[in-house]
Amino acid sequence: WAGRIYIRKKNYSSLEEIVDNKVYKFRIRYEKKGDLTKLSHLETISLFRKVILEEGWQFYSAKRAENQPRMSFGNALSAEYESECEYVDIFLIQKVLEKELFSSFKKHNIIVLDVKKIPFNFPSIESLTSVVEYEVSGKFETDEKSLNKFLNKKEIQIKREKEDKTIEFDAKEQIISMVLKGNKILIRLKLVATVNVKVEELFFSWLGENKELKIVKKNIFWQNSNGELRIL
Repeated sequence: WAGRIYIRKKNYSSLEEIVDNKVYKFRIRYEKKGDLTKLSHLETISLFRKVILEEGWQFYSAKRAENQPRMSFGNALSAEYESECEYVDIFLIQKVLEKELFSSFKKHNIIVLDVKKIPFNFPSIESLTSVVEYEVSGKFETDEKSLNKFLNKKEIQIKREKEDKTIEFDAKEQIISMVLKGNKILIRLKLVATVNVKVEELFFSWLGENKELKIVKKNIFWQNSNGELRIL
């Protein structure tokens, strides 16, 4: 607990209660479009760190760097994907109005869509996310018959070249749904503990090519014990 917060003015029942009463944990939903899509996950983290430091907000320290703000991000977004549902949790030790968060991030070209204050020990977005929904458009031609034939395959084998090795896996169990909506495809993919399939890999397996796909992450879901999806 070096570098954290010690409070002696009030008798709290637990260390967690001390933290929860003195740390303001904000869950921020933001969009990643335009120039932000060119940033890697690490570069995105650096950008949010820069905002917190430049705004001069008092922050709760990161576990391994007491002079850096603690943050918690959702699953990394693939390069060039757009998103309407990226999340970051930030931990401050001062009260900051929600409207101030909106305006401060906007100065750095980050469009915040929603802000919520949540309990300190509330689970991270990454641990809650079970299913991700994408909207795909591009210069491809298909129909229901072609899509259904693809989805009815016994296996959907994916081959991924990675550095000096080739990874092969069956992605069929990861596909919750693929639905044709006009000239777009709406896809829901289940996250797994092994290798998660990429949207463009599915399209290549299906159509044999990728023609300037525009991939937008639309929603993320938590799946309860009954298999029901709840949007986060």
